[in-house]
Amino acid sequence: MSLPSRHTRWFAAITLLAGVLWTSPAAAELFETDWNHFTQGEVPDPNPTPFWDCPFVGSGGLICSWLWSEGLEISSNTELPMYGDGAPFFDAHGNDLPLESELPDAGLLRIVAACRDGMKPCFSTFTPLSMAVSAFAGYSDDVEIAGAFVTSSRGGLVKTSSRLASFAGAEWTDIAWMEVGIYLSDECGDPESGLQCGGGEQDLTVAGVVFEADVPEPASVLLLGSGLFALVRRYRRRA
Repeated sequence: MSLPSRHTRWFAAITLLAGVLWTSPAAAELFETDWNHFTQGEVPDPNPTPFWDCPFVGSGGLICSWLWSEGLEISSNTELPMYGDGAPFFDAHGNDLPLESELPDAGLLRIVAACRDGMKPCFSTFTPLSMAVSAFAGYSDDVEIAGAFVTSSRGGLVKTSSRLASFAGAEWTDIAWMEVGIYLSDECGDPESGLQCGGGEQDLTVAGVVFEADVPEPASVLLLGSGLFALVRRYRRRA
C-alpha cells in the first residue's frame, strides 16, 4: 500500500489544525449596558451613528428609532416611539395593556443581539442575568396595579413589580431577543374592584441589563493564524 503524497499529508495537517481551533468554544464574557447615551432631549450631532438613530424631539423627549450598546439593540416593538434621553423609555398612555393572567403578550420594547460593522462586541445570542426595569400605570404611586414582564425567544416569561428582574434556566440561555412590557393586576379586570385602571399614566423604563455572551477567543484566532503560517513555511522548505 502506497503512502499518501507529501502534498496530501500537509493539506491534511493544515485542515486538522484549522478544524480543531475553529471549533474551539468561545469564551463567555460578562457585559452591562443601559443605552444611556444622552442626558438632554436634543437631537444629537452626528445622527445617526452606529450607537443610535434619534431623528427628532417630541413632546416627551428625544425620540429614537433604536439605541445600541455592548452588542444589544433596543427599540420600540410597536408603532409608537421609544424615548432615548436617559434610559430607554416608552410612554404607553392609551395602550391596551394585558392582565397578569393573560401573559405572555407582545412587549412594548424589544432587545436583540445586533452586530455593527467594525464594532465590538459582536454575537448572535446572549444570556441575560438581570434587568433593571420599572413599570407604572394609574394615577397614584400609592396604589400599585402594574408590573413589568419580560419574554424571550426561547419562551421565557418573568414578571416583576420590584424594579429588578432576574433570569435563569434554559429559556434564558443563548437567546436571540427579549421583549419588555407592562401588565395590569387581574383586579383591573373586575369592575367591582374599585381600582382606577383605565387612563392615567402608563410608563415603562429599562434602566439596564446585565448579561453574558460568547465572543471569539482572540488567543484561538491568533494561534490559528500562527499555526497555519508555520505549517506552510515548513512545507515550502521541504518542497
